Amino acid sequence: MFGSVVRGEAVGGSDVDILIKSDMIPKSNIKRAELKLKIEELAGLPPFHPFEIHLANSEEMRFYSRIKELTKVG
Repeated sequence: MFGSVVRGEAVGGSDVDILIKSDMIPKSNIKRAELKLKIEELAGLPPFHPFEIHLANSEEMRFYSRIKELTKVG
């Protein structure tokens, strides 16, 4: 998790940023969108929910490693 929730700055309209790291993340944006939908479905989330799912492979994690408040969960 990262973002305003982790920093303690969340307000009523804030989302909850969740980062999923895996080397099995597809490169295609369409496939990534499909994967996010599948994750939301498996998690039982309603169509409108406060979670923003971010997907990253090892290479893309370099971008996220700059985020100071990145917190491991689970």
